Amino acid sequence: MSKSYIRVLPRDLFNESKLKKCFGRLFLKMHDRMLPEGMDMQIPESGEPFDIQQDEGSGDLFIANYPVTINGRVVEFYYRYNSIEDPYPFYCVVDGELVEVFDSNGEFTADFETAKF
Repeated sequence: MSKSYIRVLPRDLFNESKLKKCFGRLFLKMHDRMLPEGMDMQIPESGEPFDIQQDEGSGDLFIANYPVTINGRVVEFYYRYNSIEDPYPFYCVVDGELVEVFDSNGEFTADFETAKF
């Protein structure tokens, strides 16, 4: 499903920085207790460098070594590769479906807030 990929500058500097921006936004929402009602999210802090990988099927990027658990379920989060226009191109997989996490202002989408985790 995943692989290390050959990075090309400057494209992948921007792609990886936007992935980290989106993941950081998710972490801040959790840390600041700004999650949707009834949502319990855990992201372990290991102190390890981010292991950024690329999904072979979609080309999307993800951080492999910081798993996110929501209501006891491990949930995969992805950054849409080369999403130049969208400020928060971050998605998660819920029951096999892609769910957009943030709107253009960095707030949770209604789809994310109502997803069945």
